[in-house]
Amino acid sequence: MWTAIFGTLVALMAIAGPLAVARQWLGKFAVWIAYGTSTIIIVTLLTSPGAGEIIASPGNGMSFFTALDLVIAMPISWMPLVADYNRFAKKSRTAFWATMIGFALTNMLFYFGGRCCLSRVCVTF
Repeated sequence: MWTAIFGTLVALMAIAGPLAVARQWLGKFAVWIAYGTSTIIIVTLLTSPGAGEIIASPGNGMSFFTALDLVIAMPISWMPLVADYNRFAKKSRTAFWATMIGFALTNMLFYFGGRCCLSRVCVTF
């Protein structure tokens, strides 16, 4: 059933064309769906039993340089999209700081979420 529903949705999006999809659907709905689901995930992780212990724990399992490589490589892999995000920015300084703060916050939140899931807090999720 879900395959038919999503298949139909994808077919309609293909027929409408990429500009119509980007303007009509992504700009109005998809961003808010992503914000909402991200908020639900982070709030659920923060309110899960054991979240305080995970925040206070020193961590284990991954070496410093492996973690550093991951923390650097992941944001850099998204950098080609920054030009697309900022193409309509009026000031380069504002675009730089908005991108820097947005990337930093989302990376910190989702690395925290990954740390919680690796520590099995999200089993109740």
